[in-house]
Amino acid sequence: MQQAESKLTIAPRKVISVAEVLDPLDEEFIGRQFRQTVHQVYQCTEGLLGTTCEHGTLHLNEDLLYIKREYVTADRKKFMPIVTDLFRSSQPNINYRLNDILTLREDPCPCGSPLTAISQIEGRSDDIFKFLSSSGEEKVSIFPGFIRQSIYSSSDRIDEYKVLQHPSHDLEVQIQVDGNAPIQEDAITASLARTIRSHGGVIPNIYFKPYEPHQGVTKLKRIERL
Repeated sequence: MQQAESKLTIAPRKVISVAEVLDPLDEEFIGRQFRQTVHQVYQCTEGLLGTTCEHGTLHLNEDLLYIKREYVTADRKKFMPIVTDLFRSSQPNINYRLNDILTLREDPCPCGSPLTAISQIEGRSDDIFKFLSSSGEEKVSIFPGFIRQSIYSSSDRIDEYKVLQHPSHDLEVQIQVDGNAPIQEDAITASLARTIRSHGGVIPNIYFKPYEPHQGVTKLKRIERL
């Protein structure tokens, strides 16, 4: 926001996102303000798992790690990585499964790298939303990316948002919009309902609360299953 308000005089040569999922809302805003591609470093206690190439595509570091895939969708596009570090001599990681959900990039990256390209880090498997199925036989799982897309497609004036799923399956939506623009609650509710219905889920109670700005040193989570 400081850059948007012309309060900064810095001109970074490269902007890199680390530590948490790069939300497309943040990626678009930061890239527009600094007029460049926002790069990512995908790193955790288990090692440096991936970095972006010059085109901004995230590639897994398969020259340093052996990464198996535990697919979580029938189309084999989303998976949880099972990591074996090939070079670490202390705190070895062998067949260590992370609870991150990664989405494979469908088209080849222009950089030509043979390393696996990732289109999106969805977030933790703990934050996959669960809904009762319309058939009543089992619960329906919806990945965070679908919830994000539901929010983005409902309005182009959203600055900040949170979607929280409570144990009752109810959805709590917090929205902060640009300037004096009204919050399109009906449009947001309809968009979320379409997504849930398209996955065969029963639409829960969806309600709105004022946006609560992120506080403290905890990581910002815009989509969270409580």
